[in-house]
Amino acid sequence: MPRTAPPYNPGRKIRRICSELGPEYKVRSIDNINIIFGQTENGDIVEIRGLDNVDAKIEAEVKIMAGDTLKKTFLFNGDSSEELAAKIAKAGKAAAKTEA
Repeated sequence: MPRTAPPYNPGRKIRRICSELGPEYKVRSIDNINIIFGQTENGDIVEIRGLDNVDAKIEAEVKIMAGDTLKKTFLFNGDSSEELAAKIAKAGKAAAKTEA
């Protein structure tokens, strides 16, 4: 019988950032990679990767999707989760305008 890897526990940094982003964001493990998932104000899905490390800087790949359709993707480099949240909100509004 094949062995399955145990679930990978998220580190302090990714849990802190997820908590600071708000209750609509959750950490999920997909293929042993911890990813933050959430929603924008208009209901688009946000996926944030690359945060489960010990670096002080926040460097992440952010994807904004409507269902299975990728609406926007960008790389974020910053110092705080507030900056990340503002960038996600701005990108979500821009993505909503382009589909209108």
